[in-house]
Amino acid sequence: MRTGNARLLLVAVASGGGSDHETSAIIRCAISTGDCELATPLSSEQLLLES
Repeated sequence: MRTGNARLLLVAVASGGGSDHETSAIIRCAISTGDCELATPLSSEQLLLES
C-alpha cells in the first residue's frame, strides 16, 4: 500500500524457529531513500492493511 508521503507500507510475518508462533509487524519505507522502520510494534496478532 502506498501512502500520500511517498512511503510504502508492508506487512512482514516471521515464523519458524522451531515453534508454531508467528510474529507480525507493519514496516514503513521511504521510497526516495529506501530507509525503513517499524510502523507498529511486533505483534503475535494478525495485522492487516486497509486502503
